[in-house]
Amino acid sequence: MYGMHPDILASLNNVASAVHCQGNYAEAEMLHQQCWEARKDTLGEMHPDTLDCLNSIALAVCGRGNYAEAEMLHRQCWEVRKKTMCDMHPDILASLNNVASAVHCQGNYAEAEMLHRQCWEARKNTLGEMHPDTLDCLNNIASA
Repeated sequence: MYGMHPDILASLNNVASAVHCQGNYAEAEMLHQQCWEARKDTLGEMHPDTLDCLNSIALAVCGRGNYAEAEMLHRQCWEVRKKTMCDMHPDILASLNNVASAVHCQGNYAEAEMLHRQCWEARKNTLGEMHPDTLDCLNNIASA
């Protein structure tokens, strides 16, 4: 799949997302994996679209109930995004929120709360207290 046109990769990603929405997480994971590999070859490992695929793989893995693997993938995505984007970029904060959610699903509520609070503070400072993403973080803290 090396050198595939970005539009073809976007279409593959869209198919994978549609399959994910239908609840077929194993197939979605496979399709997102194919897209991720092709985007790494075509765009590079640190390209935002490549990282979006990695995030999608993690979400599919989470959908299958493999929260430890999902956490690892979300952390990998978060770490690369922190290296390539400004500290308060919405994608970094989304990755942080996803890590916290995966940690929460594993029953590690103290760490999940700490991570959700970190995300909430950052979103509060960048998006404002009443932004829906900020309020989602507050809800996630309450759930932890």
